[in-house]
Amino acid sequence: MIEAERLRIARDLHDVLGHSLSQINVQAGVGEHLIDRDPEQARGALAAIKELSRTGLNEVRSVLHTMRSDAADPDPAGVGEGRAELLAPVPGLDDLPALIAPR
Repeated sequence: MIEAERLRIARDLHDVLGHSLSQINVQAGVGEHLIDRDPEQARGALAAIKELSRTGLNEVRSVLHTMRSDAADPDPAGVGEGRAELLAPVPGLDDLPALIAPR
């Protein structure tokens, strides 16, 4: 069950990120190649990179939102192991003193 869920997550992230990152890589190469010879076309490649990265981030957020929504169900598989704790915020730099304080 856990292995199948991991495989599904990996597939979703690969589909979302792989496509966007591949396109960003191509556009970056175009921009790099044209920067001196055709600055206007290079500018277009940069605009494409900006849009592709924005779209990719939105898609990742959507996948993560779906995963977190699934996790909000305390017992989605009926196995008695709640996953609501997955929705708790991840500690950040503001939480550093509490994280390193002796217990």
